[in-house]
Amino acid sequence: QDRVLRLIGPPEFETGSGSRFMEAALREGVLYVPGAFCYVKDGVVPTHEARLCYGVASHEQIREAVRRLGKAAREVMLLEKIKMRGFAGCNA
Repeated sequence: QDRVLRLIGPPEFETGSGSRFMEAALREGVLYVPGAFCYVKDGVVPTHEARLCYGVASHEQIREAVRRLGKAAREVMLLEKIKMRGFAGCNA
């Protein structure tokens, strides 16, 4: 069974290698796989998505990683003036 989640941000929220979000997440000590590296859907590369793997992490480590990713996302969204549109959930 895959142990991954997909994070989906607003279309203008870049998650690719070298993006502000990637840099902020790395500063927080969290690594993710940019969506653009995972798949193409209907000919479109998902530049605002991320794949989060948690195969060997404990529940506490997952909670902490999500907290850190949230901090990184808020930092980037503030810098880039991206408005939060609400929580849409996640796909497991």
